[in-house]
Amino acid sequence: LVHGKHFVFYLFADNRIEKFARSLKSAALFYTCLHVVPLLIFRFGKLRKEPGKIIWETLKSIIKSTLHLSIYVALLRYGLCLFKNIRGKIDKWNALLSGFLCSFILLREPFNRRVEIALYSLPKLLDSLGHLIKANSFVSSFYGADVCIFAASIAYIMFSMAFSPET
Repeated sequence: LVHGKHFVFYLFADNRIEKFARSLKSAALFYTCLHVVPLLIFRFGKLRKEPGKIIWETLKSIIKSTLHLSIYVALLRYGLCLFKNIRGKIDKWNALLSGFLCSFILLREPFNRRVEIALYSLPKLLDSLGHLIKANSFVSSFYGADVCIFAASIAYIMFSMAFSPET
C-alpha cells in the first residue's frame, strides 16, 4: 500500500466514475420500483388512456430522481475524500462538511420536490438524533420510538396527500 494525501486523492479520481455508475445503477433500480408501483396501483386508468404520455412522464421522473441521488452520493463521497485530504485526519467533521457540500444539490430541485425530500429526510434525522441521545446516555432507551417516528411521519405524509395533493 502507498500512503499519503496525494495518492488518496488520485485514487479517488480514478474510481469516481465507477462509483458513480454503481450508485446510478442502484438508484435506478430503487426509483424504478418507487415510480412504477404507484403508477400501476393508483394511475392505471390514466395509463390505459394515455400510455405514451404517462410512460414518458414516469421515465422523466425516474431519470431525474436517479440523477439527483447519484449526484448527491458522488458529492458526498468526493467531499469525504476532499475534506480528509485538506484537514489531514478522519473524523466526524469531514462527514458534516461533506453533508453540507452535497446539500447544495437541493437548490436545483423545484420547491415541491424539496418538500418531498424534506419529508423523507425528517424521520431519518429524528432517528439519528435518537441514536445520538442514546449514545450520549441522555436517555437509556425508549421502547417503540422507531415505530412512533415512523407512524408520525407516515401520518403527516398521508395528511399532506389528502389535503394538499399538488405538493
